[in-house]
Amino acid sequence: MPHTWTSRAAIDRTSPHQAVVLRFTEKWAFQIAGLCPEYRAIAQLLNRSARTLSFGHAEAELMRKRMPELLSDSSPVRLHAALALLAELSEFEGTPLASIAKPQYASRDGSPKLDRVLDLLHNHYSEQIRVEDLCAAGNMSPRTLHRVFAGHLGVNVSDYLRKLRVGHACMLLVETDLTIGAIAARAGFSNLSNFNRAFLKSRQMTPMELRGFVRKNGRLPKLAAVAETVDSESSFILRRDKTRHAQSQAPQ
Repeated sequence: MPHTWTSRAAIDRTSPHQAVVLRFTEKWAFQIAGLCPEYRAIAQLLNRSARTLSFGHAEAELMRKRMPELLSDSSPVRLHAALALLAELSEFEGTPLASIAKPQYASRDGSPKLDRVLDLLHNHYSEQIRVEDLCAAGNMSPRTLHRVFAGHLGVNVSDYLRKLRVGHACMLLVETDLTIGAIAARAGFSNLSNFNRAFLKSRQMTPMELRGFVRKNGRLPKLAAVAETVDSESSFILRRDKTRHAQSQAPQ
């Protein structure tokens, strides 16, 4: 997950700012959660963090207290501190930052064909991608491609690609001062009209309105406010969030 950080004021003006990043693989965390019931909540935390989570002052205090252990020279101490911190964070809700969930595109049944197709989409979504290119990457027919996509991801190829492009456009709107036309081109849209239409369908607001909202409020609009108007109940994002919510409420 790409990450960044910012500070409005120095914590200690006599010392330089430092960012500490705790890195681990998703596979490792899910394996820990599956093997140890004590860490089962970590899996739920990772699922909720698909749209990136921001935590508040109480959670920051937990991190501050764990910092000496996280920076310890002892590997066992660092490991214990990391697991304890993740378990503690799983008890907090957190605030989603991204408007579109991080794609869980590693197929659950280990299908290398689908993974190759998704790798192509995620690495080249800003370019013109033909169905033939995707079929060649996955070594499958167009009919099989659409069937596999619908079965595994609950969305067709064109909608998946559109979500990737709109998501990239949102990032550019928030993080740069590029013109709307330049953003449309960088996100992979062939013309401005197509971009505005796709953006409005996904976000229920224009690119300029979203940029203005973020600059005024310092955050993206909540997901519930930007659900797609067309076939919203079958929306990939809404369906996934509903499933995750149901899983989090189920008794363990």
